[in-house]
Amino acid sequence: MRRFGVARVTEVLSRPQRPLPVIDEATAPFWAAARQGMLAILRCERCRRWRNPPSPVCPDCWSEEAEWEPVSGLGTVSHFTVLRQPRVRGFEAAVPYAVVVVELDEQAGLLFVSNLVEADPDTVRIGMRVQLRFEPLEGGLRLPQFAPVRNGGR
Repeated sequence: MRRFGVARVTEVLSRPQRPLPVIDEATAPFWAAARQGMLAILRCERCRRWRNPPSPVCPDCWSEEAEWEPVSGLGTVSHFTVLRQPRVRGFEAAVPYAVVVVELDEQAGLLFVSNLVEADPDTVRIGMRVQLRFEPLEGGLRLPQFAPVRNGGR
């Protein structure tokens, strides 16, 4: 099995040959915030519940009124998998790498799917505290990723 150090995985995951996100009317505010180094999540204006993935109607109160608001970028790994086979186009050179589901601190059940960077993928654990990092992509895009909390994260 081929293994890379943490720096190599982070470098490979941020290479521009990766597929770029499709930005449309629904996702433009998310990507605009990411370009500024913020993770923004859609939040209901009536009941104040966060919702991700974004939806046109709040699943709690059925309101259609919502705004994109920044979150802290801190959370806990609730699920993960380590990909060891080069099956995803654009990520072949990065294997093995960890895909994590992070429960963000702002609300129980507020989940965000991303990659774990700055760590050996075999060190990821459920309950691991993580913090937001942004990986630069071509065209000024910045991709939200997560790294283990170092020094002082709750």
